Amino acid sequence: MNIEQLAEAYEKNLGYIVHSACAPTDESVTVIERELGIKLPNSLIGFAKVSVNYGNWLASIGPDYDSRNHILNINRALVQEGYISKNLIAITVGYDDDYDCFDTETYEPSTGEYCIRYWAFDVPGSESGLSESFSSYMQKNISHWAKKP
Repeated sequence: MNIEQLAEAYEKNLGYIVHSACAPTDESVTVIERELGIKLPNSLIGFAKVSVNYGNWLASIGPDYDSRNHILNINRALVQEGYISKNLIAITVGYDDDYDCFDTETYEPSTGEYCIRYWAFDVPGSESGLSESFSSYMQKNISHWAKKP
């Protein structure tokens, strides 16, 4: 699936809207990349630009910096609480205090992608799920959501 198809499938299977987020801008992406010390994948940025409700599942990467669901605020809180490994960057809003995260140790320069790991305080890293890229991660989620009654 390309990004547009992925966003369309996401919107179709999203369910109840709890959170929202502003679309990313060039400036917000630069601010986030600088503060987190990472390069955001083009797939995530593209998805957030075409999905009206991306912020219901994913942390905001837009200019809504004061939102508690902004990627910077989520990660600041997790780091301050000492809960999360330095190589993990939470990319979801954290329903039930668990997160899906970029593993910065897995960055692949040729694709601009990171593996995505599930993280929760009480789940050992060896038991966390893993996706190879943002697109494969979202496809897994969408497939799961589509099966729900």
